[in-house]
Amino acid sequence: MSKKNRYLIAKNWPFVVVGCLVVKGDKVLLVKEASVEVGKWNQPAGWLEKQENPVLGAKREAEEETGFKIKITKFLGIYSLDRRKIRERSGTKLIDRHPVKLLFLARVVGRGKRPNPLEILEVKWFSSKEIKNLHKQKILRDPDIINEVQDYLAGRTYNLKLVHHLKV
Repeated sequence: MSKKNRYLIAKNWPFVVVGCLVVKGDKVLLVKEASVEVGKWNQPAGWLEKQENPVLGAKREAEEETGFKIKITKFLGIYSLDRRKIRERSGTKLIDRHPVKLLFLARVVGRGKRPNPLEILEVKWFSSKEIKNLHKQKILRDPDIINEVQDYLAGRTYNLKLVHHLKV
């Protein structure tokens, strides 16, 4: 998708993001962004590609951004983030965004390719308390990450059979 088309979609409509909460016990793997919101920590996530299965899209994004091979184990939830008060720079224009995130629970199963340093600066494990502290420091990309972690720790996860992808 061209940058111009991506800008128009992000500016005018909600768009679908797929990602993973990659966990190890009570720790969550976050990535430090190098391009969109430089220096902010985020869960590995990105735009769902046209005709892509959401589960496979989330796996692709998590593996590209973390440098790990991952296995998706559960569906975590749908998180709608109205970013009217959090404005992002896209090219030379400020835009409001409304991502609708499909989030999955995942675990590391091996090493993969190193993340692209033009996209990801660092990959690190954090506790729930440390993630809340990142938010207080204003270096957590999206505040809904706190809700996602709380949902995981509370056991609010769902069977992957809830997610359907049909080719017609």
